[in-house]
Amino acid sequence: MANIDADDAKNKDIARKYDVSSYPTLRFFSMDNKDGIPYEGGRSEVDFINYLNEKCGTQRKIGGGLNDRVSMNISSLFFSLLISAVFPQGWASFIPR
Repeated sequence: MANIDADDAKNKDIARKYDVSSYPTLRFFSMDNKDGIPYEGGRSEVDFINYLNEKCGTQRKIGGGLNDRVSMNISSLFFSLLISAVFPQGWASFIPR
């Protein structure tokens, strides 16, 4: 996260580059998008968390911590690992024909 004062003379070039014209201007920068995506969503904590979860593939909840979807993902991962450990050749190979 970066925070710049777009009115400061030393930041005019970067403000112009990223089309910062008002406060607050928010942009999302990913590893593969150095130009950033303008954020057009709501301004509540819920809006920000939901947006970042969507963009980053995270499972954060309001106020910190992880949301309930994480436990579902961990449970399915654990089940997959368990099945792989019990049936190394795949469970389908143990179904009578």
